[in-house]
Amino acid sequence: MTRGTGMNEAFMVTSGEQTAVDVFAQSMATDWIDLPAHARRAELRDEKPHRPGLLDGGQLRVLLEQRFDVASTIEHSENTLQRMPAACQQAERAKTAAEKTITEKTAAYRIAEDVLANYDRPLHRRKHATEIAEARFDIERLPAVVKTANNELGVAVSTLERLRVAEAQAKANLHQRSDFETKIDAIDERLDHDLRVRTRITRLEPPDAIVNTIGDRPAPGPAARQWDAAAGRLAQHQAAFDISDGLGRRPRVLDRNAYSESRAEIADLLSALPQPAPARRMQIEVPGIEL
Repeated sequence: MTRGTGMNEAFMVTSGEQTAVDVFAQSMATDWIDLPAHARRAELRDEKPHRPGLLDGGQLRVLLEQRFDVASTIEHSENTLQRMPAACQQAERAKTAAEKTITEKTAAYRIAEDVLANYDRPLHRRKHATEIAEARFDIERLPAVVKTANNELGVAVSTLERLRVAEAQAKANLHQRSDFETKIDAIDERLDHDLRVRTRITRLEPPDAIVNTIGDRPAPGPAARQWDAAAGRLAQHQAAFDISDGLGRRPRVLDRNAYSESRAEIADLLSALPQPAPARRMQIEVPGIEL
């Protein structure tokens, strides 16, 4: 037996010798869980029930990752253009130095060849032994020097080309800055709405995962409002990244993504809270990185 969602009507299906009256009498004598079908399904699947106004964890994570990607694109483009003059200047200096080395050492190699051609003969070797020795030394070492300079020239040219491409991409990204910021605003609107609802829920029905991390809500006042803000944001972080308790794992060194940014924000909020009673909280990790 089930009932409708719009009206409080019962719908019964009979089978065999049963009549509608038989089913109704049996239903009246039975204890019912009185849960909507979707809530019972979530319970059987061990899923968190959806609450009106809240985004699902998967939706939260996608929004946080999208926001991080867009914000990172703007930040990276600004940093690229800021570093570009110095990087180009350094690459140009390396290119000029390599070209100078190639020119000078190639000329020196030809001079060494001329010395050997003119003096490395039976009637001249004794008088020009020093010049011949120096020329032979140059003939042996200069090709490697020129080869190294050619490699450095290739690296410098490739670097300059890469920098030109990066500069063009950064300028193109910043040309779309208004579109990117509009997208961030739209994402923030959805996240802020979820955060307001989630904060209200955690204030009225504090989950164990929140209380175990930051303690009980203080008495009404500034500290309570501070607790509400931290609790709501922590609840949103836990939902987005499927964390059952606490802040989740500490990011590895050089990790920079939506998760690490969200966790760092939560850590800052929690560090500003008055220390909760030890019996009602888990240890809050000091923000940091691990190998």
